Amino acid sequence: MNIYPDELKELPRSHPIPQGIVAEVGRNAIRIGLTGDQGRLDQGSVREYAPSAHPTIASAISTFGRETGLKSLPQRACIAVSGLARGGTISVTGSRWILSRAGLTAMLRTPPLVINDFAANAWAMSDPHCCGQIEPMTPTVPRTDLPGTYCMIGLGSGLGVAIMSRDEHGSVNVLPTEGGHLGLMHGLEGADRILNKLSVSGAPVTAEMLLSGGGLLSTYKAICALEGRPSACTSLSQLLSPATINSDRAARETLDLMSRAFWHFAGNMALAYGAWDGLIVTGSIAAALKSTLRRPDLACAFNLRGFWTRQLANIPKATISFQYAELEGAAVALLMSEQPKRAARISALTADAA
Repeated sequence: MNIYPDELKELPRSHPIPQGIVAEVGRNAIRIGLTGDQGRLDQGSVREYAPSAHPTIASAISTFGRETGLKSLPQRACIAVSGLARGGTISVTGSRWILSRAGLTAMLRTPPLVINDFAANAWAMSDPHCCGQIEPMTPTVPRTDLPGTYCMIGLGSGLGVAIMSRDEHGSVNVLPTEGGHLGLMHGLEGADRILNKLSVSGAPVTAEMLLSGGGLLSTYKAICALEGRPSACTSLSQLLSPATINSDRAARETLDLMSRAFWHFAGNMALAYGAWDGLIVTGSIAAALKSTLRRPDLACAFNLRGFWTRQLANIPKATISFQYAELEGAAVALLMSEQPKRAARISALTADAA
């Protein structure tokens, strides 16, 4: 798997990459880690901080520096944030945190690279050294080491979509999207009554309102309401428990609908971005629904009816799980952003050796 041209795969040990700091700012926590001399995440360095203890991102990073014994914070930095990574001031989706590029630049003495958290997942997936565990969902496994276009979808507390492409020279590009906030396409058999129930004041239902942990519970409650009976589940863990699934018909209908809706959405994403070379699925809800998602009678919703049905049916699919996807991806994105400078450095070293 070649994420870089061959001469950039490993730097000589005598010329290590300077230490970097990587962070993931999520809804409920911020995780921070350091990179090693090859530029990849040192998993043993990772620490997590709660928003209640640190009112600002800068505060958490400063505390991390003290706790890890750093004499000074590394100037190389990449921060993955939940939401749109644009502008000088970024409000992190679903949290109290606000990222100030100017403030972090002043603290780190150089502008940090700021990327979308799910784009970081795609960067991690593209790296031959990533620690992700891939599990095939089709006889053909997505080969992200080969040239092509791949769609990665995260189904968890939210819904993330990112596109990773690799050209014939091994160079990688990641396209972050806000595909989870698209208006969910109607046309999935049996879904309209649920979508209409979930709609607030006639507003369209976004994909994430259905395809997420909160959406799963809302869908269950909508199904119970349509059947005129009280919902027996008040939490997501209760809904996903084997006992509930075995005894509650509405719970089974919810999981079936969620799975068909996911595949319907994924087929539309693959078609929209031309991701003919592979679909990779990740996220806590995807892991919880793994056996349901694999059912052929539900997975066939991916093969949208129409001109491209056969081509969609041939797209390889797999799941991938990470311990620190966003941090691994942030380290890779930082390496890639520095690639031109690194190539010039290696060229100079080669010329000096000659």
